[in-house]
Amino acid sequence: MGADPQATVTWKGPIASLEKSINADRLEGYLSLRAFEISQRRLETLEAQVIEKQRLRSQIAYAFVKEQYNERQRQEALRLEEERKLREIEEAKRLEEARKLREAEEAKLAEEERKRKAVEAERQRKVEEAKKREEDARIAQLKAEAEEAELKRLQAETIPPSSIFDSIEEFLNSN
Repeated sequence: MGADPQATVTWKGPIASLEKSINADRLEGYLSLRAFEISQRRLETLEAQVIEKQRLRSQIAYAFVKEQYNERQRQEALRLEEERKLREIEEAKRLEEARKLREAEEAKLAEEERKRKAVEAERQRKVEEAKKREEDARIAQLKAEAEEAELKRLQAETIPPSSIFDSIEEFLNSN
């Protein structure tokens, strides 16, 4: 990775007064590069950790939102089911009331029909009684007329009283 770590030491001048110079530019470059690479890896690691945390937070947020959505859906389903049950109960009540009203109306009509038949029967009975009375009166009148006619006929055929005695005397003598 990068250059080799090197340092150059050079000696100049007479041996008695040698001057030493050290060139550590390459070593410094290498160490700077190594420090940069370490820093870069640390940044990459931190970035990966941040990205992982963001991903986890995103997953947690998504799971939370999904759970809230599911809970709202469940609550909505419960509310709709409750409304459906209430509608069914109301419909059952309405049908029961309609059935009771229909039965009451049928009972009322049946009672009216029974009363009408009773009134009709009473009227028919009275008509029959009136006819019977009229018939009885007519029969009585006819009997009276027949008796009167018979009486008149008998009176017309009647033998005078003296001849009745004579007829009895004859009858007795003949026996």
